[in-house]
Amino acid sequence: MAIRETAKSLKLYFGWSGGAAVLVGVLDVANGAIVLGLIAVALGGAYLFVAMRLDSLLDENAGLIRQILYVSSGLMVVGIVADVALQNGAGITREVIGLLINWYLLVNVKRLAREATSNPSSRTAG
Repeated sequence: MAIRETAKSLKLYFGWSGGAAVLVGVLDVANGAIVLGLIAVALGGAYLFVAMRLDSLLDENAGLIRQILYVSSGLMVVGIVADVALQNGAGITREVIGLLINWYLLVNVKRLAREATSNPSSRTAG
């Protein structure tokens, strides 16, 4: 039996990911990587926004959640290319893990959005 994420568990994923991104971004800015840090803080803030508004976004604007995940994933791909050029193995690993998390979130957001349009009470069950 496969585990099916609920809106509540996805809120935790988005909140944890967003909080971690904001923290890393603040540390990057403090260490002089200002542009990268500000990008991380902005994306982390977007993830925190999704965590706080997930229920209404699934009902009204799931496309916004997907756009945030696509932008984040695109930036991770750019990060992978940069890390390969710099031969930064740890950075590559971090970016690949981030892409896998984004893929997982995207699959579940799409499913929950479909369920929300067909049966509004189904995503809160479980």
